[in-house]
Amino acid sequence: MAVPLFDEDKVYGILYSDTGNPLHRYNDDHLRLMATFGNIIGARMLNYTLLEERQEKQVINYYYKNGNFIFASELKSIIETGIKKRINFQSLKNLLKFKFVSGKNSICH
Repeated sequence: MAVPLFDEDKVYGILYSDTGNPLHRYNDDHLRLMATFGNIIGARMLNYTLLEERQEKQVINYYYKNGNFIFASELKSIIETGIKKRINFQSLKNLLKFKFVSGKNSICH
């Protein structure tokens, strides 16, 4: 018995089950259970794919104050310019919880 691993119209693979007992036969309940597992696994694979895509995107950090505009792909490069900084603990909490900081928030004030 085999069911597709899919989510949102994309097939990720096949979930296959077999038995060594020639007297054992799969029924509709077995098929429904396998299909349920296939849907769950497919959804997890989609979530993993979306997470990978989000993590691969390049992040641009920037600083703008009093006419000074500095940008870099790494926050470390901006900090090394000697700009005084304070940690924004709410943004740090969001970064640790959601793995990103949204909107006008930044890790540093």
